[in-house]
Amino acid sequence: MKLASLLVGSLMLAVPALAFEQSAIQTLRVATAGAGAYHTKFPQAVSEGPEAAISNINSATARAADEAKAAMNGLTVQSQSSKGQCHQLAGALKGFFDAMTTLSHDATNPAVFCSKNIDRLGPSMGWNLRLVRYGIEPHAATLKRDCKDGEKLVPGLAGGYKIAVDSLEQAQAMLESPQSKCKQ
Repeated sequence: MKLASLLVGSLMLAVPALAFEQSAIQTLRVATAGAGAYHTKFPQAVSEGPEAAISNINSATARAADEAKAAMNGLTVQSQSSKGQCHQLAGALKGFFDAMTTLSHDATNPAVFCSKNIDRLGPSMGWNLRLVRYGIEPHAATLKRDCKDGEKLVPGLAGGYKIAVDSLEQAQAMLESPQSKCKQ
């Protein structure tokens, strides 16, 4: 009787693990496709300036980081029982998740402040910057500095985004490899 209940218990544990792996792999495919779609738009967004680049990054990170985390969790569970390539796949996906998390944080830094304030100030921007020269308006000095930082931030975002996509493409290549032990 004990043996029968042990067998049933083992089967119950094995089935969800398999389903979880399939779910993780499907999620990885969706995340790869999503990141690829954003990746093709990103160079154009960068050429349009900080606001477009950051809007693109925010859209990508909001969706892809959640998807990557879900897939990574599933693959990490699998990698505990299946060492080797499955473990490498989870590592590559973790690289993607970490890069997207960093991008999400970076994208809320000075360039966002800059673009929002330029919209709000509009034509008065030039006047505010003239006031800086006479030391009358410190806020405009901050705004000017943040705008400059925002311009510098965009190439960093582009580099970080490339790291994220490279990590995800590496994970996808491992998944599609004929030798992969992480196939569904």
